[in-house]
Amino acid sequence: RGSALAGFDRGVRQRSRWPRAMAFAALGAADVLSADPHHAGAAALLDSRNFADYTTIGDYALWMRGNALEQLNRRVEARAAYEKLARDFPNGLRARDALLRDAQILLQDGQASAVPLMLKPLVENNDATALLAAAKAYEQTGDSTRALANYRRIYFYSTTSSEAADAASAISRLGSSTAPANGEEANRRAMELFSKQRWAEAYDALTDALTRFPAAANRDIRVFRVDAAANA
Repeated sequence: RGSALAGFDRGVRQRSRWPRAMAFAALGAADVLSADPHHAGAAALLDSRNFADYTTIGDYALWMRGNALEQLNRRVEARAAYEKLARDFPNGLRARDALLRDAQILLQDGQASAVPLMLKPLVENNDATALLAAAKAYEQTGDSTRALANYRRIYFYSTTSSEAADAASAISRLGSSTAPANGEEANRRAMELFSKQRWAEAYDALTDALTRFPAAANRDIRVFRVDAAANA
């Protein structure tokens, strides 16, 4: 820890005219401090606009700052860092993780009602992890109708995700069925199973789609059913 801080102090003295160099020196020191761990020192070093203004790793700096603040149980500040990351770097590699971490903190702190809106960009893209968090948030607030809708989206639109099994259990627990309600649900689930080469499941799902909703079936569904049968 001491050597990390000393290295940063030395970098500041040597590079005080170059904010970009200072930003990288601070990031390196913060990385060491986070691993030590000395989270307060890391969070302080990462509280600078230099990362966004003079480097291309502003999102990573905010991610590290949020993590450090979480470890210190400074949860409101951690959420602020994650939200800034998602807002300022919506296409960054950490944007999705930041939204999910923010949502997790909200759920843990009894603020479930804020989660669905927070995760809206991910939910609209059928992100299974986000859908599961939103569904749990709706359950916590007593909105079983919206909770069920999100669980069903996981089951039918993110069929091969690790969250699909949890969604299936939740659907049954909420008194519903995993049977498709329409041709779109049936076809989406069948096609995802087919795309992941889960041939036996895909064949069953494609058969079910054709049987239940023949009007919604196109030529591809019939062709893929034959392919799935041949590979099952």
